[in-house]
Amino acid sequence: MYKNEQESYITYCTPECTALIDQYLRWRERLGEKFTPNTPLFRQTFDTITQINQPKPMRPKGVSGRINKLLEESEIRIPVTGSTNSGKTELMETHGLRKFYKTTCINAGMHPLYSEYLMGHRSGLTKSYFKPTDQELLEGNDKALGYVAAINDLTINEECRLHKKIDELTKKKNEIEIMEVRHAEEIKGMRDQMSQILTMIQHNPKLARVKPEALITKMTE
Repeated sequence: MYKNEQESYITYCTPECTALIDQYLRWRERLGEKFTPNTPLFRQTFDTITQINQPKPMRPKGVSGRINKLLEESEIRIPVTGSTNSGKTELMETHGLRKFYKTTCINAGMHPLYSEYLMGHRSGLTKSYFKPTDQELLEGNDKALGYVAAINDLTINEECRLHKKIDELTKKKNEIEIMEVRHAEEIKGMRDQMSQILTMIQHNPKLARVKPEALITKMTE
């Protein structure tokens, strides 16, 4: 989790983020990089000829620097008016992203302690007694929502949101179609039973005095 520490924790990312990471890794593979279990997910800028298989992990300062550059180039970051520090703004860098993540997860209904776990926050009684499984962190359980509850709100690109919505509607449509098929089968079964009862009564009019339930039981014997 941190330099010179053995501790680690599991976390998740959205399908949108996964697709971009895969794209980045495929680019490195096309350049000829060979991945190993120790290959860093994000590497420092490198010479594509001489350093392709000598990856150095990107450091926290490097990540912060990249984000800072994007904020300035996109003009998202606006200096605070009247500040004596020309570089001071109301928009934080990497910590701001973590705050956005936690707030978004909780607003989406995710269990607050689940969000803490996925951010690597473990301390005190929580670390000793609260130990959710990886599956619970992802999907939740009958008492609390997991990461999947926040995926849509954490997705940035509207197109990705729409794809997810379409998938959800398709799944719901399929469930409705299955219910309709089952309902049609039940109706057909009831009609077949009524037809058999009427046939039995036609052959033996005395059966008209017998309760339908008893006739159905007799047919299934």
